[in-house]
Amino acid sequence: MNLDKSVTLTIGGKQYILKYTIQSLMTLENIISTRNILKMVNSYPFSHTDTVACLFIGLQENHPGITQKKAIRLLEKWLENNSMTELGNLIMVALAKAGAIGYTKKNNEEDTELEEEKGGKKSKASAK
Repeated sequence: MNLDKSVTLTIGGKQYILKYTIQSLMTLENIISTRNILKMVNSYPFSHTDTVACLFIGLQENHPGITQKKAIRLLEKWLENNSMTELGNLIMVALAKAGAIGYTKKNNEEDTELEEEKGGKKSKASAK
């Protein structure tokens, strides 16, 4: 059973996959204002600068052509229909799934189970 470590963002009708690896988490820590992911999370909500950094680094795994300038444009496009808080929440989920802030296989299974219960199903689901 594989743990789904990605979060899908839909911006301007296009889907983008936000995913962090250990290497990308290390890179992120070098560019965020706090230089520490846990400190950044504890000072939530994120600054615009840290949000762009999280987008830029998190999108690189599945969108290697992403630049910091493109990440800024994506944030601007996101804000046309959504809030910074909503994006911050999705970034937090992606960071958690990567293990940066304590997400585990058990959490993923519980999240999937809750999603199924909301959809009317009550059986336990397995994580992707």
